[in-house]
Amino acid sequence: MHPFEYRDYQEEAVKSLLYKGLGRGMIEIPTAGGKSFIIANYIWNMVKKVDRKLKFLIFVPNTQLVEQFYNDLIDYGFNPL
Repeated sequence: MHPFEYRDYQEEAVKSLLYKGLGRGMIEIPTAGGKSFIIANYIWNMVKKVDRKLKFLIFVPNTQLVEQFYNDLIDYGFNPL
């Protein structure tokens, strides 16, 4: 995921989820603030550093956002199942 660079607040959000929230928490980021990028980096860190078999459940309010998030993950280098 290195072709993409964190903005300071994105890195802080990922670190907070990893180290302060013990994998739980809520972040509030405005539109176009990189929420998908934050979530993708959190997942990547958890899979690489904790357990490759971890599963994640992400709620979004409509199918359009499911497709958008899926495509974002592909763009960030995740392999589809």
